Amino acid sequence: MLEPFGHCGHFGDGAGVEHAFHRAAVRMAADNDVANTEGHDGELNRRHFAAACRAVSRDEVAGVAEDEEIAALDPDAHGLTVLPFWSGERSTGWHADARGGIFGLTQTTTPAEIARAVLESISYRFALIARALNTLAPEAMIVASGNALRSSPGWLQIMADVLGRPLSLGGSAEASSRGAALLALEAVGKIATIEQDLFAVEKVFEPDLMRHARYQQGLARQVELYDRVFKA
Repeated sequence: MLEPFGHCGHFGDGAGVEHAFHRAAVRMAADNDVANTEGHDGELNRRHFAAACRAVSRDEVAGVAEDEEIAALDPDAHGLTVLPFWSGERSTGWHADARGGIFGLTQTTTPAEIARAVLESISYRFALIARALNTLAPEAMIVASGNALRSSPGWLQIMADVLGRPLSLGGSAEASSRGAALLALEAVGKIATIEQDLFAVEKVFEPDLMRHARYQQGLARQVELYDRVFKA
């Protein structure tokens, strides 16, 4: 998730839970695609979709929708709105019992479109956090680290475009563990402050402002659906 970190915002391995959801959604998309191609009978499609829902617990992609295929799609062009709360919601609403949903599926929706919509939806949640923190650190550098984000350059570019700000990739693969260790060292006086730890930037993902403008429509749609579901 996005946390204050010195003079920057930090996307760390908190994204791991959402990344697991992304992988499950891709698997779910695969099953949905099978339903689309094996027949148009409503009962058949319902059975396939039920199987897809059960597949949410799986931890595999099986090569269904590769990062390059997802990244090649236009922003918010799939007609889907996703509430990515398969494990409840943390910030910004803190609804521990929240449930997720993919809205707008049709017989022509592809696995890559579902995966893309999921990545965009998670990025929207990060954008809302960044917006809330902007009053505290308006010029903060936004940093991404951890295996979940490293494994998907396409997702990092989506996130930069949604945020409308540069996104710096760096840090260790296990950023959360490293951060916990640094806090422990600071607590016992082995280091003066956690801010002594230097962050090495490996790559900066620059935002496409035209895509950013398009994503504002998707973000607004998600916020509207969120309010109807959780604030009604």
